[in-house]
Amino acid sequence: MNLSWLFLLNVGTGVLILLLGIPLAKGKVKPNRLYGFRTKKTLSDESVWYIANRYAGKLMMKTGLVLGLVSLGLYLYNIRTGFLNNMTENGITILWLVIFCLPILYLVIASLKALKKL
Repeated sequence: MNLSWLFLLNVGTGVLILLLGIPLAKGKVKPNRLYGFRTKKTLSDESVWYIANRYAGKLMMKTGLVLGLVSLGLYLYNIRTGFLNNMTENGITILWLVIFCLPILYLVIASLKALKKL
């Protein structure tokens, strides 16, 4: 079963994360309950909102870029070699989880750690 489309979908997800991080990194997003790094602490203090969201936005941009590039690389590598065809569905799922979830998990943990320091 060829699931290389899953990695191509990750490319789009990486680009989306990168694009969503730009307004946050530039400090263009006012405190709200829909978009941004929303916690009790950031929503209760506007200055904390902007500092935390600038940091998280920059991390989102980096995370999106890494996710997109790694996924694109694996997608292109699979087209050339067909290595996904030799993997089990469980193996593909684990590979996808590592490629997709680790950068997102890093983004969340690093942002929360930075917020604690504010």
